[in-house]
Amino acid sequence: MNAAKALGNLLSIVKQATANKNEAQDEITKRQQIYNDAVNRQRDVQGTVTKAENDVNRVKQGITQLSDTLAALQKKQNDLNDKLRDLNSQKDAANSGIQSAQNKLNDVKFQIDTAEKNLNNDNELKRNRGSECTTIDREINNAQNDRASKAADADALARNIRDGKDRVNADNQKVNDLIAQLDAAKNNLANS
Repeated sequence: MNAAKALGNLLSIVKQATANKNEAQDEITKRQQIYNDAVNRQRDVQGTVTKAENDVNRVKQGITQLSDTLAALQKKQNDLNDKLRDLNSQKDAANSGIQSAQNKLNDVKFQIDTAEKNLNNDNELKRNRGSECTTIDREINNAQNDRASKAADADALARNIRDGKDRVNADNQKVNDLIAQLDAAKNNLANS
């Protein structure tokens, strides 16, 4: 009995040890799985960390590139601001030139308006003078006609005077002939 008891105890111990071993084996398997899972998670985490580090490096590179781009853009903006100032100066100069040209244009328009008024006045004066010239031309024509008429009268009068002188000369000759005849008759009478 003792032996059976000892064997029962031994069997019980062996069973317990087998159960403990099986339980330990299960626990080892579970722990191995937990370990494997932990290693896999650690690898995943390491991959994630590596990826995150790579992402951080890419972000740093991106930030550097963005900083460089920002610096380049700020330089471009400064250059554009300088160009804008230059363009504004040019615009102001152009506006000043335009204003000056507008003032000159206004002066020219004023001169043109004045010249048009003067031209209209001159044209009116010309029309008036034209009327005066027409009147003077009429008077000149009338005077020329009157002169021609008087010249014709003077020619007729000069002819009459010549004719009268010729008649007077003829009459004088007749008188002289008659005086000579009378003198001859007196001499004949005295001599007789």
